[in-house]
Amino acid sequence: MNLSILLLLALGISMLVTAVLLFISIRKNFLTGQSIRVQIMEKIESLRFGQMLTKHNVDPQELVSKTPIREIETQIRNCNACTQTSECDRVLSKPIVSNHELVFCPNHTLIAQPN
Repeated sequence: MNLSILLLLALGISMLVTAVLLFISIRKNFLTGQSIRVQIMEKIESLRFGQMLTKHNVDPQELVSKTPIREIETQIRNCNACTQTSECDRVLSKPIVSNHELVFCPNHTLIAQPN
């Protein structure tokens, strides 16, 4: 009887330790994900890409929360590698822009999506 009580106690302690370690791991992953998304937001906001998203009513916060990071990083690379900066600046300076004016942009399919 004493042995079974000790085994149950050890099992209970083991389960408690496992639950605490799992909680710590999940919390760490959550915080790491938040940190990465903040860094991505800063990159987006520093580029014409962020301005273009805002101009076309695409919420960068929502984009970052709903789109896989790899896809967003591809879009950031597309923007950085784009050679059409003067055309982009022209579009950004206009008060209203139609979707067909965005075809020069490597990210135009994302930007022109209806919300």
